[in-house]
Amino acid sequence: MITWGMAQGLVDRNWLLELKRPSTRRRSTLIESYSHRTLIESVGTGIAASKADRHFRLVLAALRHPGGRPQDVAGVRIEHVDLERNQWVLPEHKTKRYTNHPRIIYLEPCLRTITLLAKGNRTSGPLFRNSLDQPLTVNAIRCRMRSLRRKNLLPAGAVAYS
Repeated sequence: MITWGMAQGLVDRNWLLELKRPSTRRRSTLIESYSHRTLIESVGTGIAASKADRHFRLVLAALRHPGGRPQDVAGVRIEHVDLERNQWVLPEHKTKRYTNHPRIIYLEPCLRTITLLAKGNRTSGPLFRNSLDQPLTVNAIRCRMRSLRRKNLLPAGAVAYS
């Protein structure tokens, strides 16, 4: 709208370009091991546990292990899993434009077990899925984390990176 106003001669400058963006605060809220264990145990336990809850428990466990960025966990596909070398090889990732190399996430024993559970007997497709068997998204992880914070299962300020 401002660009149109400038083109029409109604506005002499775009003052929005002069605004300073506030710096973001550092994420300093960490989820301790005990809290993380309690969190996993509280998500979808018992008979009423939905398929989405069972999958999200695996996602929470995967986020806890080395290299578990939410976008990596959400984007990993079964085709990216190399069980012989115990690694995920992610061709698309956050820093690819700088490194021009795939991101390697090494599977420690627990993450390997999570990978095997999430994979099941499938040979292709997203490793982590939602209840509709669609790929899990970063936004879905963010929304579930927000819901867990609202239920007071997470400290204020805790995010998936925590």
